[in-house]
Amino acid sequence: MVAENLKSRQGAALAAEQLVSVGAEDFMSRLRELAAVDVLRAYRQQSERLRDEELSKAQRMLANGSNAEDVLIQLARGLTNKLLHAPSVQLKKLSAEGRVDALAMAQELFALGEGSTDKTPQ
Repeated sequence: MVAENLKSRQGAALAAEQLVSVGAEDFMSRLRELAAVDVLRAYRQQSERLRDEELSKAQRMLANGSNAEDVLIQLARGLTNKLLHAPSVQLKKLSAEGRVDALAMAQELFALGEGSTDKTPQ
């Protein structure tokens, strides 16, 4: 009877340890995710600022009588160029420094396949 009781307690202790371990891993994962929140917030604010600048420029062009189709093309091109400028500069810098690890991380971040020129998610 004592042996059964001891075995039962050991089983319960093992289950409790596993539960604590899973909970701790989950907590640490969530904590690491929070580290990205500030970066994502700053990136979103920067992107929105660039969008607003390009939109204001397009609205001025339209108010001055520019062709709407030309304005839309310029808006799309300008926004794309501005959004890609800083990452492009940094990727070139990383490449010049031989930072293959960072380039691989960027490829993952932008969801690009190896050697791909266009792997945009459908």
